[in-house]
Amino acid sequence: MGMNAKQKQGKQSSKPGAARLLELLIPLGGALAVMLPVAPRFALEVNDNSGVYLYAGWRILQGDLPYLQLWDHKPPLIFYINALGAALTPGSQWGIWALELLALTLAAYLGYKLIKAQFGSLAAGLSTVLWLMALFFIFLGGNQTTDWTLPLQFGALLLFTRAEAHEKPERGYFLIGLLGGLAFLIKQTAVGVWLAIGVLLLIWALRREPKAWRKLGVMTGGVLAVVLAVGLYFFAKGALAEAWQAAFMYNFHFSATAARSPGDRLRNAVDLSYIARLPIFSIAILGVLASAFFPRKKQDPRKRGLFALLLLDGTLELGLILMTGDVSKYYFETILPALALFSAAAFAVFDQWLASAGGKKTSRRAVGALALALLALGFGLETVERAGVYQQSLNARQGAIRYARENTRPEDTVLVWRDTRVNYFAQRESPTRYLVMRPLMDANEEGQARALEFLDELLADKPALMIDTKMDGWAFLDFPGQNPQIEEKVRLLMSYYEPEEMISDWVVYRLVGE
Repeated sequence: MGMNAKQKQGKQSSKPGAARLLELLIPLGGALAVMLPVAPRFALEVNDNSGVYLYAGWRILQGDLPYLQLWDHKPPLIFYINALGAALTPGSQWGIWALELLALTLAAYLGYKLIKAQFGSLAAGLSTVLWLMALFFIFLGGNQTTDWTLPLQFGALLLFTRAEAHEKPERGYFLIGLLGGLAFLIKQTAVGVWLAIGVLLLIWALRREPKAWRKLGVMTGGVLAVVLAVGLYFFAKGALAEAWQAAFMYNFHFSATAARSPGDRLRNAVDLSYIARLPIFSIAILGVLASAFFPRKKQDPRKRGLFALLLLDGTLELGLILMTGDVSKYYFETILPALALFSAAAFAVFDQWLASAGGKKTSRRAVGALALALLALGFGLETVERAGVYQQSLNARQGAIRYARENTRPEDTVLVWRDTRVNYFAQRESPTRYLVMRPLMDANEEGQARALEFLDELLADKPALMIDTKMDGWAFLDFPGQNPQIEEKVRLLMSYYEPEEMISDWVVYRLVGE
């Protein structure tokens, strides 16, 4: 029995509503799947980077300024994002967790919209789930700088496709530039998308394509608008020179000393490219081949432009990762947008082949089964490695947090060697502006000057407690090189302290006299 006209109309009108609901549910469900295992209810631990950012965010709320009172070599926006999180839930990570859930949901939504417009809803849904699964295995518990650049990257790519389809693309390119400026001020090397767009526009301009120079100029203007605005803020606060030295100049030294040769950098990338083991990487490679060779003549010129852009982006992102010297697996998050789009291309081509051979229903079932198999494989390969990362445990860090809370006053300062997580969760200020100890451990003249400054801070504002965390790498107050001044100041400082408590293997020193 056939449907009447009214029934047909009702069925058709329900499809857009269902599609819109799917566009929201897939990003939100995927983001929740990534973030729930690291929710504070289930994961008492946060990574050390997150501890630095949370502490800095809390201190910003108390009036401190990055680089002057809070020294780290990251750009400033990550600290202000964490200030918002700390304002929402002081002394907790729930605030920053909720903000990251929103950011990942937005990234997944923008990515879904972008991929759907290029390859259809099936490919969009599968590739969105695939890149979020990859993220889960490389983001190290959340609140890494590259986590926060993902919505900016997907947003820039979406704006690029829409600007190229618009008669007046200038507004779109200005917005792309604004997003690029924000990304640069979160993670200096997370700018591959914008560099790729710039290179592509430059190639088009040299080919005398209309408006290419104008697009490039407008996008550059958007980047500069953000960077100069933040620069003026720090200039007005008298911190621009410190910000430039810490967040930019120091990182050239950091990169050079972390990996001393191109071979070191290549080994870092090979050794730590965990993402290559995940299904999205292999599928993306197939997508690159499909995009390059599958009926090229039928492709929209804009799709070819996007293909070129993504190849440039992936290459540049890898180069920027290698530049850092000290590679961590969360750095590979910057490649996820390109991998997501190329994996979507692979799914779309596979779907077309199967549809032409066995019909649309057969193709959808086969593609869905393939995706499930890949997801299962990915989780199977990584489950052993990830097991226990987010287990609740009452370890030394939780013990130190409780001890600092119970044995000091709120106005007391507490030095925790290489671990500001304790300071944030105990809500106890550190007596030094150095959030990370690595700059103090350079044996050169600059590093020794920082070590002396650090010791002078401790002698001027003697903390109520000093906690030796027994962390691998650098022993407590053991600075490299032979410097009599440093050695004398360490001896003088320790003359004011006595060991008071052992928490696991951590040693707590108490101030006993002036």
